[in-house]
Amino acid sequence: MNWYSGKTFLNLIETIEITKNKNPGISGSPYRQSFVPHFEYHDYRGYAGRVAGGILQTGDEVTVLPSMRKSKITSIDMFGKTLSESIGGDSVAISLQDQIDISRGDMLAGSDDLRS
Repeated sequence: MNWYSGKTFLNLIETIEITKNKNPGISGSPYRQSFVPHFEYHDYRGYAGRVAGGILQTGDEVTVLPSMRKSKITSIDMFGKTLSESIGGDSVAISLQDQIDISRGDMLAGSDDLRS
């Protein structure tokens, strides 16, 4: 096609640069599953999901939607490592200070984001 001078579609998808969104917009993570291992970490309870946006940090206050229960993040774990923060796109397990009954499909949202 003599009217098009850009990359071919195949070349475009093979060379496209994908970056994580570090925009601190609304922080949140939809909950998918909880981990309560019965082995060496018998007191661990982590809520797994992918961070939808923003930044979640250890010590941040979060609100569980739709129940509006509040708690603080005690740890953020990813592939056996403990992180101090996670950003949009990270798949993590989040541990909370309080034992809250969170069901599949609930959302952990930054409490500060709900006040805005």
